[in-house]
Amino acid sequence: MQTLNDPFIHQPTMRDFFLVLFKHKFKIIFFFLAVMGFAITGSLLSQKIYQSEAKLFINLGRETVTQDSDATPKQSIQVSQTLENQINSEIEILTSQELAQKVVAAIGADAFREGSPKYSSFENPLIGTLRLKINNLLEFPKNAVAHLLKPAAIPPADTNPTENDVIAGLLTQELKAEVVKNSSIIKLHYESHDPYLARDVLDQLINLYMDKHIKLLGSEGTYDFFKKESERLLQQLKATEIKLADLKNAADSELSSSTSMELQKSLYDLKQKEVEHLSTFNENSIVELQRSLYNLKQKEQELLSTFTENSIPVKDIRRQIAIAEINLQNHQTQLQNSIPVQDIRRQIAIVESSLQNRQNSTLTLQISQLEREKEIIEENYRKYAASMEQTRINQALEEEKISNIRVAQTPTVQVEPVRPNIGLILFMGLFLAVFGSLGLAFFMEYMDNSLERPEQIEGMLHLPILGSIQKMVK
Repeated sequence: MQTLNDPFIHQPTMRDFFLVLFKHKFKIIFFFLAVMGFAITGSLLSQKIYQSEAKLFINLGRETVTQDSDATPKQSIQVSQTLENQINSEIEILTSQELAQKVVAAIGADAFREGSPKYSSFENPLIGTLRLKINNLLEFPKNAVAHLLKPAAIPPADTNPTENDVIAGLLTQELKAEVVKNSSIIKLHYESHDPYLARDVLDQLINLYMDKHIKLLGSEGTYDFFKKESERLLQQLKATEIKLADLKNAADSELSSSTSMELQKSLYDLKQKEVEHLSTFNENSIVELQRSLYNLKQKEQELLSTFTENSIPVKDIRRQIAIAEINLQNHQTQLQNSIPVQDIRRQIAIVESSLQNRQNSTLTLQISQLEREKEIIEENYRKYAASMEQTRINQALEEEKISNIRVAQTPTVQVEPVRPNIGLILFMGLFLAVFGSLGLAFFMEYMDNSLERPEQIEGMLHLPILGSIQKMVK
């Protein structure tokens, strides 16, 4: 049984570590050089990707008027967008497939191929040619692996995408549009194998987008539509005003007739007669009763200053006041209900009814109806006139190519690639080469069962070694 105090158990030392390294030195060197060579070759031959950046500023404030296909002559068509909705709309336009196809057509499909003569001066020709050959050699294995991992979908029979369509689809994938936080700025990123190609793509994209944006602000035929409706409403308004003026003149003529004048004079005379009758009929008795009631109330106040409310003098004076108020009210009622006054008021009601009937004639009703129609027509005319003016302004802005979009930063040219990170690749290669070669050496030592040193024999047999014979070289 082995114990920790067994003298034949060998404790590892630094000498053993270096012996393992020396024993497998060729494997360590080969593995280290192979990994570093692969890392260096990969970093040199890998496709360098350059990025161009541009920024667009959106100024909210310009509103446009568009024509609705279902609009009726009495509808006002106005579109007002919030800044967030407008920015999202602009991003959708920027990343649309249609705009990408126009960019590819303007620059040319050949420019997007690696090794294109137009954009091949930035890279070392030798490295570029070598990388292309290596990529061509690896194309078949990569396609085979991709097919095994994810079988390609069978395209519909009626679709036959062109080369420009394929390149435009890749362009939309590589184009990134995002909103800068808490701002009205859209940041555009595009990555390509050539920095000048990336810049030209963004530059062409912005130019085409500006034209597209201006065209979307207006609508063909909108100005003519609003102009036609405004002129129609103006003619209708003028005709209504003329008709209304004629009806008012006819109504004034009717009210100024002899019969109307006689009724108004009769009404005036009856009201004067009523006032005179009420002022003279038993006026002295009413005044006397009012004076007596006032004196009684004064006497009540004097008694309250001397006696309590439950005292006999106070109760007696209050009873007299109640009797006086009843007498005064009865006297006034009799005066109002007297036959002469009722007769005059009946005549006044008859005359007023006659005048009201004449005023509520057919002409008056027609005038009221025309006035309401006039108000509606005026309101619609103002709306269409304002929309027509706004459309005219939009057309002028479109002709001058003026919009609320400004280029805050033109597309940049970055000569330093964003990928690959050569420093990181070399560091990771060095890390893998060092620790991988050490791991390989110790793994090979672990798998080696041969006995090469005296310590290994003593540890296995637990017997001391009395002597050793060196290997004889012939």
